[in-house]
Amino acid sequence: MRTKKEEKTKIDLSIPVNIDSYNLSEEDCFGNLWLPSDNDCSLCADNELCGVIYSNKIKKKKAEFEFDNKTIDNTRFNEVNWDLIKKQAINYKKENNPMTFTELFMYVKDVSKCDNDVVIETYIEANLLNHNLCKKDGLILPL
Repeated sequence: MRTKKEEKTKIDLSIPVNIDSYNLSEEDCFGNLWLPSDNDCSLCADNELCGVIYSNKIKKKKAEFEFDNKTIDNTRFNEVNWDLIKKQAINYKKENNPMTFTELFMYVKDVSKCDNDVVIETYIEANLLNHNLCKKDGLILPL
């Protein structure tokens, strides 16, 4: 834990703060554990600077996480056209060439822009019955 600073670091907060210019240690709370309601933070002379550094670090970590793990918020499942899927499934069955789960999976993956196969499969299986479709032996069939 950082010992509370008695004297404020001289810095102009009206210009962007360069985080890299500060020697930050993971063992130190400065820039790592900022909580304005905490007693230690409120008594520290550098609580504003700490808050700015902490905020920037959190924004960087969030951006890296979202880039590495495309979250469901970044997907477009609402653009999947289930009416078209149902229509195609009926037409394919009439032609004795039923739609495969793989075909549906690839369509949903392409439209939704989701890279997580488990999420796509869960989404498909959760929506099949809602659209009078079922999965049987790897095929998508109308009910």
